[in-house]
Amino acid sequence: MSRPLLVLLCGAVLALALLASEPVAAQSNCCASNGSLGCNVQVCEAAVCAANSLCCSGLWDAACGAQAATLCPGLCPTGSNCCTHHGGTGCDNSACQTAVCNFLGASGPFMGCCTTAWNELCDAAASVFCAGLCTGVSPFHCYSVKESKGTDKFQARTVNLDDDLEDKDFEAKKPVALCNPLNVSSPALTIPALDLDEHLKAYAIKEAKGEPKHVKVQGIDLLVPNLLIVSSVDTSKPDRLLVPSTKSIIVPLSDTTHNIDHYKCYKAKTSKGTPKFVGAFFSSQDQFEPAKGYDLKKITRVCLPVDKDGEGIINPGWNLLCFSAKPAKGEEKHEARTRIHTNNQFGPEVLDTKKEDDLCLPAELFVP
Repeated sequence: MSRPLLVLLCGAVLALALLASEPVAAQSNCCASNGSLGCNVQVCEAAVCAANSLCCSGLWDAACGAQAATLCPGLCPTGSNCCTHHGGTGCDNSACQTAVCNFLGASGPFMGCCTTAWNELCDAAASVFCAGLCTGVSPFHCYSVKESKGTDKFQARTVNLDDDLEDKDFEAKKPVALCNPLNVSSPALTIPALDLDEHLKAYAIKEAKGEPKHVKVQGIDLLVPNLLIVSSVDTSKPDRLLVPSTKSIIVPLSDTTHNIDHYKCYKAKTSKGTPKFVGAFFSSQDQFEPAKGYDLKKITRVCLPVDKDGEGIINPGWNLLCFSAKPAKGEEKHEARTRIHTNNQFGPEVLDTKKEDDLCLPAELFVP
């Protein structure tokens, strides 16, 4: 997708028409027969081969691809016909269908998706309005955390992080936030959580000794498709690593294979000369909070999928744009949760929440 298209997306109708003709990003070869040993996304390959060792000792055939579709939902297409054009009217996900057909009202250009045929324009609209469905990326609501009293403390460690901006070693110092998948809605549109079992745990990071400091990147264009939020940001420094994690408020859990990426987050602010983010109201619901209204105040971070220690990237085309989220006027403050059991590649840990932190939305990124 070209950078000029990002500008055109501000005029949503024209942009959606153009989006239908855009080439898609290169796909993983895990989701179908590929004629080779294994596939090109390590975490998915490991999950499939654990279930069927022949996929890694023999050729990766259609059966392996079918297992990948089950075990790697964030990587392989969901199977929803909202994301592809077909001969029928409407599509098989009612929330997505409503978002597409009702955009710009009953007389709008997309009502034909529900009355005539779900064509290329309709599936392009779905890729904008139903990003969680068509790309496998959920929104996340993060809560600042501390280690529970009397529990083992996190031991700092060095990891290699390779993303679109830099490739360096970092020290992961301590957990700072726990991010729940959530359903987000605005007055016009909804962004659904894709998998309520996939969480992200944020660790404070700092460049390892001897590594150069981050070179600030200016004018990164970002688009939150579902809500047509367009912005341009500058990075200041990397400060967080988001690690796929399991979570339980009752009993300890073992870690499992995850179908979401690691993300490296950079502190960010709106680029000079770009209209500042004016704020927005959202209603959201996650596993710590019932349906609740939030005001998004400002952009805080941009988080890129990152190849941690050579493990690969599952979904390279999608990033997270994070905002400071404050409970709207009249909403109750967060009630701290204690002794939350978490587990991931770094090991088990027990945490207490403190307060709401960032709200992170799926976004497309265009590096200058």
